[in-house]
Formats: sequence, C-alpha cells, structure tokens
Amino acid sequence: MRTQISLREILDGKPAQTFGGALDVPVADLQYDVRKVRHGSAFFAFPGVAGDGHNHITTALERGAVAIVYERPMFRPPRVAAVRVRDSRMAMARAAEVFYGHPERQLTVIGVTGGEARSSGAFLVRRLLQKAGVESGLVGSIVDEYGERAIPKFGVMPEALDAQRLMVGMVRGGCAACVLEVRPWNVVAQNSVTVRCDIAVFVHGMGQATGFGTQRGGASESCVLGLAPKAGQKRFSAVVCDHDDAAAAACGRSVRASRIVTCGTSQSSAVHLQECWLHTDGARLRLKVPGGLISAAVPILHRDDLRALVGAVGVAVAFDVPLCSLRDALADVTAVPGHLEPVDCGQPFRVFVDSARRKTGLSKALAVLRQTGRGRLLLVFGAGADHTHDERVELGEVAARLVDHAIVTADNPCCESPEEIASEVLSGMRRIKSAGFEIECDRRAAIAKAMNMAKRGDTILIAGKGHVTCQEVNHAIVPFDDRVYVRESLEVTESLERSGHC
Repeated sequence: MRTQISLREILDGKPAQTFGGALDVPVADLQYDVRKVRHGSAFFAFPGVAGDGHNHITTALERGAVAIVYERPMFRPPRVAAVRVRDSRMAMARAAEVFYGHPERQLTVIGVTGGEARSSGAFLVRRLLQKAGVESGLVGSIVDEYGERAIPKFGVMPEALDAQRLMVGMVRGGCAACVLEVRPWNVVAQNSVTVRCDIAVFVHGMGQATGFGTQRGGASESCVLGLAPKAGQKRFSAVVCDHDDAAAAACGRSVRASRIVTCGTSQSSAVHLQECWLHTDGARLRLKVPGGLISAAVPILHRDDLRALVGAVGVAVAFDVPLCSLRDALADVTAVPGHLEPVDCGQPFRVFVDSARRKTGLSKALAVLRQTGRGRLLLVFGAGADHTHDERVELGEVAARLVDHAIVTADNPCCESPEEIASEVLSGMRRIKSAGFEIECDRRAAIAKAMNMAKRGDTILIAGKGHVTCQEVNHAIVPFDDRVYVRESLEVTESLERSGHC
C-alpha cells in the first residue's frame, strides 16, 4: 500500500459519467464514512443502511476531502475533484484494490453469502480452517479477526474497502486465506459486485435473502449475489452450496466453477450429514465426506449453525484438508458468539445467551432448549425501540407459550420508556396465560434474579444481545455484555452459598 496515489490511478478503467477538477490530485485515504474523513481523503457517496452518503458531501469537504466520487445527479463542488459514476460502491471496491495493492491476490478468498446464517457460516468456516491448520482471517458482521487480533462487530456488514484494509494485515500476518461475509444484492437493492473470490459459499436462506428464488441464467447471477470470481478469472475455483436449500443449490448451479461441493442430508451430497443428535451441551454429528466418515461432538445447539457447520466442512473439503485434520478441527470447534452461546461457571443449571430479537429467532432458540433440557425453562428478554407494537406483543406471546417463567427487561430502549415497552410485551403474554412472568427493567438486576431463581437442571436463556457488548439508552451507547453479568451473578451466588447466606 502506498501512502498517496492519484485519483486518476485508483479510478483507472472505471466508467465515469461526468467529472470535474484535477484527476491527478494525490489521495491519501479512501472513506465512505464521513466521520472518518481526514485531509487528503477521497470520499465515496452512496446509499447504505446508515443513510445516503450524498447527504454528507458538504461535511466531507469541510473535513478535508480532496475528491468526491458520487452517483446521484448533483451540483459538483468547486476546487475539488468530483467524479460521477454509475455505482459508487463498485467504484470504491475497485479503487480499494488498487489503493491497498491488491492483497486479495495473495490470499485464497472465500465469500460466504445467503440468508441470516451467512454470519454463522463465515465464522465457522474461518474457525474450521484455522483449527485444520489453514492460517486464515475473517471479515464479517460478528467479528473481524486474524492472528491474535479480534475486533467485535455489532451486526454491521463489511464493505469492500474494510475488507481490503483488513486483508493487508492478513497478508502481513502470514494468512493463507480470508473468509468474507457478503450481503446478497437484493438486501440493500444495490447492483454491485463488491468482492472478488476464489471460493463462493451459498448457505441456506438464499431465497429469502435475494428474492429471486431458484432462477438460473449463468455467471451474470454472481453480480446479483454480490460475489464474482477474481479479476482475470472466468470462474470460481470452487463453489460450496447447501444442497437442501433450493435457492442455495440453484445459486451453486448458476455460477461457473471448476469444482462444486454440495452439502446436506441427501446421500448424493459430497458432504452428507447422516445423523445429528442434540444433547444438553451440544450435538453429535456423523458425516460422510470424500475419503471416509467423521463422527464429532460439537458444542453447538443452534440448528441453523449446525447446518452452517456442514457447509464449513464443505469448504474444508474444497481446500482438500486431510480427513484426520478435519476430524481434529471439528473436535475443537466452538459455538458461534451470541448464538445459544453457553456460559458455564460450574453451576448446576444451563445458561445461554442468544442474539434473537424477533419472534422467529426467539422461538427457534427456545424450542431447542426445551427439547434438550430437563428442568424449567427461564427467559430474560425484552423488546427494543426498533420493534413495533405488534412485534412486541408477538414476542410476549412466543415467550408465554414456550417458557415456564419470563423476566421482561430493557433491550435498547433508546429514547422510549423501558417500562412502557415492557408493558406492551407483557400484554402479549397475558393473551396466553395469567402468571409466570414479571418486569425488571434493570437488565443487570433481571439477569441476577434469573440466576437466583434457577434450580438444578433448569435452563436460562438471556435473549436479545448475544455477542453485542453495548446498550442504547436515551440516545447514548453504554457498555453492556450479558455474558459478563451472568458470570458476575453466578460468582456472587456462589460466594453467598459458601458463606451460608443462601
């Protein structure tokens, strides 16, 4: 990566509709987040989940941007280079490749896309490869990591610029592969190829994520999926797809690849899940892979994550990981952060944290815990400012049907009253039953109350945050990690028991 590069060079070959100013202006930095713009930056403006960057061009100029790349018709600012392109996000992705010196050429890049399971899929692919001896990094919505470095994320999808910046560190750190979580096109209605990959992975949920079902049509679909083969290559080196998901399987067939690895419960799948048993602390899998059979116990209960894990095994197969290494890697794999993640301090009952905040995710998590538990099922949960009244009521109905006792608490209330949100959730519970629930809007106190209430053999689920380590209250972001407060409560309880107060 060079410290400065001309705008003309980083935009070389990118179709521009109009431009003004000197294209030979030196650029010291690329940014799409106006808060990070500094003197010498090139600012790329495009619509995104956090707002439309075109609305922040004036702020970018005030902060020292020397170039603006945009796509919406507008007045070109004077005294700076301004380039209008058809797709700013695509232009940024290609500019990042040039600016950072094409680090992707020195890595095997694995793009994981699909429904909500893509975050779990990307995490498990990286974990499995790492455990199998393939030094790799991860760019995803749960965490960015390589080597000993880990940067927690809060559900924010990476942009290609972020990926290129991190891949530079991966190359320097000796990584051989990079796993990228990639959002399908239709989720944000952007017609951009933002990542060039060697291996494309299509996990289940593709139909809901893309909206194009099982259509086919050749390699052009890779643009719709947000994935494309590396520059100069006409096809992926391998494609891994969930054979049990019609849309994911269609995606695997629609793109050109030198090798296709199918995964699922069908005997015709290259990675065939023969059996799966759920236990109190995880699952036991029996897999048929090219070269033999693998039996493994994994600390994963989340059904979607188990399905994603089978896809991760497919990626290991595409890497030609030896059977013995793959078996050892599966034995050492961990649960996905915030996905029925266990918190074990030696207590005589199970405790899990999960990021489920909607009725579908919450019902899935509770159903698995009910199936694998022996005692009562206790729940600490809430609804946030982003939930509608109907969604809050539905959450209450789900909880009332599936748990023995629920404590309704705060979950990112923002500027709303936590008590009013909790009362709406409670109204849904009262539609199902008249007892077995209470309100404790102090989330820390609610967690402590659940720990004190639990008896041997019970199961507690703390839902809503998972791996996220903050809480939004009164427009302020404050630190809050459910796992930390679970451990704190368990330690206090243990201390009181030892002293004879409990």
